[in-house]
Amino acid sequence: MKKHIVFDFDGTIADSSHFLIDMINQVARKRGFQQVKIEDINYLRTMTIKQRLDYMKIPLYKLPLLALDVKKGLGNSVKLMKPFPNMLRVLHTLKEEGYTLAVLSSNSKENIQSFLAFNDLSIFDEVQTTKGIFGKAKVLERYLKRHELRPEEVLYVGDEHRDILACQEIKVPIAAVTWGYDSLDLLVKGAPDYLVHQPEDLLALVQ
Repeated sequence: MKKHIVFDFDGTIADSSHFLIDMINQVARKRGFQQVKIEDINYLRTMTIKQRLDYMKIPLYKLPLLALDVKKGLGNSVKLMKPFPNMLRVLHTLKEEGYTLAVLSSNSKENIQSFLAFNDLSIFDEVQTTKGIFGKAKVLERYLKRHELRPEEVLYVGDEHRDILACQEIKVPIAAVTWGYDSLDLLVKGAPDYLVHQPEDLLALVQ
């Protein structure tokens, strides 16, 4: 039985993609990287993070600096971001049904907590963040130990291929949502435990 549901933030709860792309392009101009073109967005959604970096000619070792700049810049847009349609109702329903809810994201804790407060979502028991883009497995593993949970007692909900790989590394079931950043084909290649096409499907999934 699932006791805890851990959510990714950007692309899963928050509809932040156009804010993120705008900020990536601002940072790209500042740092001299290739910018994201509107016509390339759907193509980029079919790629893993590392493939996107190659396509945009961004060295992997510069990713932490880029990510830090983007997170800082997104703080100015948090007040404008909204949850995906029906996500607010689904999250409140899960909370009312007694599930422990958490967020685990590579965004900053300040950005996430501000968004939750602005959108009537201060219902999460915990907000955890990673230092890097690829650190979710370690943070999620510590979450399990801290709460004395078996992997099968937790469900992670995320929208990216890297989320799937992180959960598979520590054997935590993952529901991959199709309304976020990564394309359906890329998610399917990752072989998640579940595919979720609309927020309401989460309610049936956890029962």
